[in-house]
Amino acid sequence: MGKLVRERGFWPAGNFHVPPVGSNPFGVQGLKTIAYELVEELGEAPDAVIVPTSRGDLIWGIWEGFRECRTRGEISHLPRMVAVEPFPRLTRVLHGEDWRGQFEGRSSLASIDGFTVTYQAVAAVTESGGTAVSVTDQEVAWAWKEAARSGLLLESSSASVLVAVLRLVNSGWLKKEESVVAIGTSHGFKERSPHERDQ
Repeated sequence: MGKLVRERGFWPAGNFHVPPVGSNPFGVQGLKTIAYELVEELGEAPDAVIVPTSRGDLIWGIWEGFRECRTRGEISHLPRMVAVEPFPRLTRVLHGEDWRGQFEGRSSLASIDGFTVTYQAVAAVTESGGTAVSVTDQEVAWAWKEAARSGLLLESSSASVLVAVLRLVNSGWLKKEESVVAIGTSHGFKERSPHERDQ
């Protein structure tokens, strides 16, 4: 992408810097509308929003949207933002590691894979009093099947949020009476099922 921007004048919608700084601000600003729509539908902010996270554009955009809704007096509280990742990256940063480092790991969750963390992802989680949850391919394969049985055909990276919700409820971090929104970022037609990939 960097070569196309430099040599051919392409407009970068995504990030191409290392360490990453997040994507083009115009793209990230557009993600705020997810928070606007949630507030419109729910009439208030949920207690927590669970987001599949790679570099953090989505979680930051949603967080910014909720902060704007609060500033305008449309909601009475801000939600806690939870980043779901395929192996500990942001989790390690929250425990003291430098966010500018590289975090090695292996995962089949292509949409949220990667070895870096952005400051905006750290800020969205810490400013909101949220957390990060790392999930395994095996857990996500189970969640994918459960979602499909309920009529939701999600991409595996999107199914990761179901694992996070269950883990946070079981640990007591989320109370059963709290309102939670789990963001599904993509449909399952773009990939084979986790069961098929393992064969």
